[in-house]
Amino acid sequence: MNYYFPGIIENKGQLSGIKPLDGFTVNSGESAMLLLMRCAGIKKGDKVAIPAFVCNSLRRAIQAVGGIPVYLDLKDDHTCITNYLPSVMAAENCKMVILVHLYGELHPDTKQIEAFCQANHIFLIHDMAQSYGLPTADLQKDFPVVYSFGPGKSTTAAGGALIIWENNNLKNMALPNAAFQQRMRAGIFLSSRVYGKKISTTTRLMEKIVDKFFPASDRITRMSKLQLLAAAYVINKFQITSSARIHRWSIMHKACSHHQYLAHALPNEHTLGFKYIIYAGAHAQAFEQYLMKHSIPFYCLGKDVINEGKLHLPNFNKNATCFFELSCEASIPLQEVTRVAELIAAFAN
Repeated sequence: MNYYFPGIIENKGQLSGIKPLDGFTVNSGESAMLLLMRCAGIKKGDKVAIPAFVCNSLRRAIQAVGGIPVYLDLKDDHTCITNYLPSVMAAENCKMVILVHLYGELHPDTKQIEAFCQANHIFLIHDMAQSYGLPTADLQKDFPVVYSFGPGKSTTAAGGALIIWENNNLKNMALPNAAFQQRMRAGIFLSSRVYGKKISTTTRLMEKIVDKFFPASDRITRMSKLQLLAAAYVINKFQITSSARIHRWSIMHKACSHHQYLAHALPNEHTLGFKYIIYAGAHAQAFEQYLMKHSIPFYCLGKDVINEGKLHLPNFNKNATCFFELSCEASIPLQEVTRVAELIAAFAN
């Protein structure tokens, strides 16, 4: 994948003396979703509302319990925000809604969606995989919140996920221990996701072996101690990294904010700043080629989204591939961020 997956953990020695992350943890965000669906009693044939513009892990979790995903369209033709229309969710008789907070921003309709779910006795999960650090005091306590620590998250560490749920049915749940597999996965992650570090042939081979024989979604287990330490370390450093991220985000935004062909795809109110999202519209293909030509790492979620072009979702079908994620992580050198910003400003000029 042509994208930065940097983090502030450069070696395991940094984790010495760190108190491990506390809370109910599992081996991945997908496992967390699957576990919560089981707790909510989602069964074969039940419908679960999720964004069409989202990674495949949610679809896999729903299908693992026999549920049916109900895909929701984007709000309009130039934003990557999902439209959680009550009329659609009611018409489909959805038993669950997974509210995804993408790119380090709370969904702007959070309160309305929560109110709809409460009034209609629908189980809601807050998917905060990319939004650790945003204020959650106003969220309804009846609904679980899921954070995860894999690549591309606001708390990129060494994998795993944390479930926060006050009405907790999880406390007495025993999960199998797969510390060895999880430690291997975490070790590979830490040795291959540092900015500017080339992944060795041995590491790539080990990654393939682990993925083949110990798939992340194979079963629900706890996080390993190494993962708990890595997550705790990143969380402890959050305040330090936040200011660096926002500074890098601002450099990107200055380059894009008055561009003739490009636009920022999200509101600017409460961003964590770890990603900058560009909407390229009709110039998406040319912009993608431009990024590749100048060795600018990016990620386009629209390239991987499920059933692209096969759903009756006009905004999604039209523009899912027009949004480009550029990393603003604190570990990326300012010189590199400035280079990228200058190239963005020069696109098609």
